[in-house]
Amino acid sequence: MDALEDIATERVDKAWAAISKLQNFSSGTQKQIYVELAQFMMAICCPPHGNADSERIFSLVRKKKTEQRALMSRKLLSGIITIKCDLISRSECCFQQTVNSSVLEKARISS
Repeated sequence: MDALEDIATERVDKAWAAISKLQNFSSGTQKQIYVELAQFMMAICCPPHGNADSERIFSLVRKKKTEQRALMSRKLLSGIITIKCDLISRSECCFQQTVNSSVLEKARISS
C-alpha cells in the first residue's frame, strides 16, 4: 500500500510513469499491466502548444465554403476537407489522384 501512496503524492507525469511499470505477479509472469493506459494518460498530459492546427482547418473551411457555395451541405464540406487534409498529410496534390470509373459514374449520376 505504501507504493500506491507514494504514487499519489508524485507529479502527474511521474505517477503515470510509475503506474506503467506496475507488474502482475499473480499470473506467474511479470507482465506490466497498465502500459497502454499510462501511455494514453501521458498523451493527455501533453496538450498542443498552440492552435495552429485548428486555425488551419478553419482557414480551409473558409476557402471552400464561399458565398457562391452557401448551400453546400455539411457532409459534402466535411468530405472535401477530409480529402484535402489527407492529401496534405501525404504531401500529394489533387491532380495526382486517380479516380476509378465507378466513382466517376456515381458523380455523373448524382449531378
